Amino acid sequence: MNWIKWLTHKVFRVRKQQDGDFYNSDHWRLWRIKILGRDGFQCTHRTRLLYFRCRETKDLHVHHKTPRSKGGGESFRNLTTLCPQHHREQHPGNKRL
Repeated sequence: MNWIKWLTHKVFRVRKQQDGDFYNSDHWRLWRIKILGRDGFQCTHRTRLLYFRCRETKDLHVHHKTPRSKGGGESFRNLTTLCPQHHREQHPGNKRL
């Protein structure tokens, strides 16, 4: 098993999505690792004062800043890393997160 597959399967669990196989593809797994690496493998959420940053490093999610339903895509600028708690705060009422 190569190191990328080990990293994606053992360390960064890829959540299953309902809208197709894209989020289970090797392309998405590599893109996800690039986003997590860019963000230092920790949550990027900041407090209201923009001074303190969340330091969570476990079970990280990749979040679309602009939802795909509103024209946001899979671009490097539109994706950010969030911990499960802050990701749920971004999607109130969504039970899947």
